[in-house]
This record gives sequence, C-alpha cells and structure tokens, in this order.
Amino acid sequence: MAELWSKVIIPQQRRFRQARAALIRQIAPTIEGASVVDVGGSLPFWRHVGHILKPGSVRIFNVSEHRTTMFETRHEDWLTVQLYDGKRLPLEDKEADFVVCNSVIEHVPPEQRENLAREIRRVGRTYFVQTPSRRFPLELHFGLPFVHWLPRPLAREIVRVSPFNLLSKVNVRNYFDETHLLPKKELQGYFPRAEIRTETFVGLPKSNIAFGHA
Repeated sequence: MAELWSKVIIPQQRRFRQARAALIRQIAPTIEGASVVDVGGSLPFWRHVGHILKPGSVRIFNVSEHRTTMFETRHEDWLTVQLYDGKRLPLEDKEADFVVCNSVIEHVPPEQRENLAREIRRVGRTYFVQTPSRRFPLELHFGLPFVHWLPRPLAREIVRVSPFNLLSKVNVRNYFDETHLLPKKELQGYFPRAEIRTETFVGLPKSNIAFGHA
C-alpha cells in the first residue's frame, strides 16, 4: 500500500496540483509577480506549483501547523507561514493582490463558511476559491469511489478501509466528520459576484471554482 501511495497517488496529486495551477495562470495571468495570500494552504502545494504561477510572494495562513507544513519545513524569502485563529485574517482590507483558497472550505463548519468567504473578499483584490465537486465519482480526500454519495453513517464506517486511513496518522473518522462537500449552488452563494468555473477530469466535474474581483 505504501508503494501504491508513493508511486501512484502522490504523483497523481502533483499532476492535479500543477493542472490547477495552469488553470489559475490561464484565467488570472496577473498572479505572476503578485502578492498572494493562501488561506488554509500548505508548503508542498507551493513547492509543486510555484514555478508555474511565479508569484512575487506567498503568505500562507492556516489554523494548523501540521496541515501547513505537511512534514516540510523549509522556508524561503518568497514563501512564509503564519498561524491564525480561523476567524479574522490579520491583514488590512485589499492588502493582497490575490487570495487562493484551495480545497479548504469543505473542511470549514457550515456556520463559519460565510465568514471565511467574507474575509477572502475583504483582504484580496482578486480571489480563487476551489472545492471538490460532489458530482465527481471519486472522493479525493479518501481515495474511494462513490463513498460521498452514500448515507453519511455508512460512509463513515467505509472510510476506515481507505488508503488515507491506512497511511495517515490522522483520525479518519474525525477527518470524515469535518469534511462536507459543497454543492455548486452553495459555493455561488458565498461568492455571489464570482464566476463559477468547473474543473474537469476525463470529462467529469472534478471541482468547482469561484473566481472573482472584490
């Protein structure tokens, strides 16, 4: 299983990240040289896509040091990490040229999502918010097909045999409990002025993206 993870899943994750970075670059070429804030991001993500997006600087804000570093602690001048309380970003209005929030909002409790969206719109001149599509047959958090279409009590038991649970030290049931995929309509509701785009893989809707200017 470990060999499958290292030779198949991780390279595929890297390809997905780089494809998403190419999409960001396509719809927002001004990100090159821009000051970027990544809400809920990680160091490995920017290691994989920095050469594509070429931002001037990136500040990652996260509520968890583990999720931010993902076992990688190297810092560079253009890439910094800061923990925050998950409520208010310690930034001035429109301080960032660009805000990225990638596969994060589905882990935020529903009653806190509107505040997250408000903070993204407040601090960024332009924003890119991505979340996995519920219509994609593979639940990418756990590497299992169709599990997110099942009743949640049943799915909660099934994820115990997922590749994520077998290879991760994270409590898989707790991780499942905090993961709630958003319908496209809900994402649009948080960003009513944004353009909602659908990222596809082999013709299937893999994720939804809110792209807009605040």
